[in-house]
Amino acid sequence: MNYSIILSNNHRSYTYIKYFIKKKAIPNNVIYIDDGNKINLKKKIFKFLNSLKYTKISYFRSDNIDKKKIEKTILSIKDKYFVYSGYAGIIIKNKKILKKKLFLHSHTGKLPEYQGSTTIYYSILRKKKIYCTTFAMNSFIDKGKILFEKEYPIPKNIKKLDFYDNEIRAINILYVLNKIKIKKLIFFKKKIRFYSPYYIIHPILRYLVCK
Repeated sequence: MNYSIILSNNHRSYTYIKYFIKKKAIPNNVIYIDDGNKINLKKKIFKFLNSLKYTKISYFRSDNIDKKKIEKTILSIKDKYFVYSGYAGIIIKNKKILKKKLFLHSHTGKLPEYQGSTTIYYSILRKKKIYCTTFAMNSFIDKGKILFEKEYPIPKNIKKLDFYDNEIRAINILYVLNKIKIKKLIFFKKKIRFYSPYYIIHPILRYLVCK
């Protein structure tokens, strides 16, 4: 399984690297972008990274990958496929790396219907269902080509929904990575329709989901 991963100071990155190592899906390269926040979380992530003997780790002080030094590093890596776990609300605008590499991203919402932020909460409120979609990123929010989509059960402990969110993203990503390994990766075609994006959910609505 030949792939690289982009990690940052967030719980999703921690869940990803922990889960992939557990499942022996070890990345060839790690590009770590550090925004200077959540130092304790960063230390936890690097405990896992430091255990990887054959993985090359490149570290950058940045909140996104649209920087010349990061672009150069990404383009120098032989792997075509990159798992992306960057910071919330930041999309990739660099057309050169989007053209040369395929960035895999998992989104806890059924695309294209549920684009935007905290869609897992909106999906529970509106449909009483949870979906996770893995797609190839482009320069628009949640509008890349879809690779895999799955419905997941609502967790028994709804108060831990944010942790569950990260876990099912990791499961989806690993499924796609395994498809890449056996060379059976395909894109799913969906009818193009306009859907308004969802924004960060209001605390009252969040409370209604988790009560």
